[in-house]
Amino acid sequence: MTNYLDKSQQPILGNDVVDSETPQGEQWRASMWKFLLFSALGIALFIIPFQWDGKVTILLGVLTDALQALLGGSVVYVAMAIVTTSFLGALAVKVLKPNLHEDAIVKKLFDVDWFWLTARLLGMVFVWMIYLQVGPEFIINRNTGGVIFEDLIPILIPLFFFAILSLPFLTDFGLMEFLGTLASKIFVKLFKLPGRSAVDAMSSWFGAASIGLLVTMQEYDKSYYSQREAAIIATTFSVTSIAFTYVVAKTIG
Repeated sequence: MTNYLDKSQQPILGNDVVDSETPQGEQWRASMWKFLLFSALGIALFIIPFQWDGKVTILLGVLTDALQALLGGSVVYVAMAIVTTSFLGALAVKVLKPNLHEDAIVKKLFDVDWFWLTARLLGMVFVWMIYLQVGPEFIINRNTGGVIFEDLIPILIPLFFFAILSLPFLTDFGLMEFLGTLASKIFVKLFKLPGRSAVDAMSSWFGAASIGLLVTMQEYDKSYYSQREAAIIATTFSVTSIAFTYVVAKTIG
């Protein structure tokens, strides 16, 4: 399956698809208000940094911290349930081969190829090994598996919960097309990337690297990025953020 769009579908941003019909009258005004309001909400959630409780963060970070505090230690069990269900559901679909509609939520969540089924199996096995403290030391040690299980999961589960619900504010209401049009020439000349990748860069730098990676994955799945473009964005724009740079600078004085 190719991830390149036909050149006839590239009128503005290099590989961004636009509708053939432009909204008119009331429809245009409604679309404009949607663009302004939801894009402003997306910028407020993901991009604008501010000081909160002694650290530089974004609104999404504040929401994530609140949910993390609410879940407490139970977030580990939530992660285990997600990983286990992810594998068992995929295994059931692979073995039983049910006749699922293309848009069925079960198909989208669990109909995966053998590579991802194996990855889900390994993830489930590793999670249970770390939780039960059974298995090789290099997996269950506090400095290896323990870092993921005790340090990263409590942060990532609340973060992804809010991020997945909020990402459409960045990607589905015209913000990427608008900023992409403005930044198109710069990003094409400097990075050989489409203009809409400017939103990835901004969400990674001003927000969080993991958020930029989520945006990139979503845009790649929609075929807005080729494999080469997605790889470049994920390994460069999504490496660090201004908040992380602040922490490093403060640590080294």
